[in-house]
Amino acid sequence: MHAPLKGGDKRELLAQAGSPSQDPYRWSDGAPISQARNAHYTNTKGEMVKGLSGDYNFLEGDVWLEAAARSLPVVDLLREPIMAHYPDDVKGLTLKEWLQVGKRAGKGLKLDIKQSAAIPKVIKAVKETGIPEERLIFNADMAFGPGLPRTLKFRAI
Repeated sequence: MHAPLKGGDKRELLAQAGSPSQDPYRWSDGAPISQARNAHYTNTKGEMVKGLSGDYNFLEGDVWLEAAARSLPVVDLLREPIMAHYPDDVKGLTLKEWLQVGKRAGKGLKLDIKQSAAIPKVIKAVKETGIPEERLIFNADMAFGPGLPRTLKFRAI
């Protein structure tokens, strides 16, 4: 199982996200997408710190279900969405942590969904977090994610 951030690490990220130093880099609702400055990798705590430290107004992360290298429909119902570059990576934030930090920072959020079974859980988490629609971009690269062999197949909804 994927472990959520420890209390101090989560508080540190949320404090940085809510800092006045973020004010010039918050996304302006209604702004044209051409004004987005995207922090491409923000899956882990360290990557998120870099995303919050740079002059970015959008954060991008890759969403998988835990242990996604093996897609089993019954087990998928029990797996939680995590932020990871690859399906076997377990060092990232949970999706809920990532959304909370992004919302607090006032950034636009681009979610690269890498597994179709994650879609209902991603939508539910986004709704629960209350992020304005103007700050969301969903990208679905589910057939063959970056860096994955083309023989690895995922279950479609």
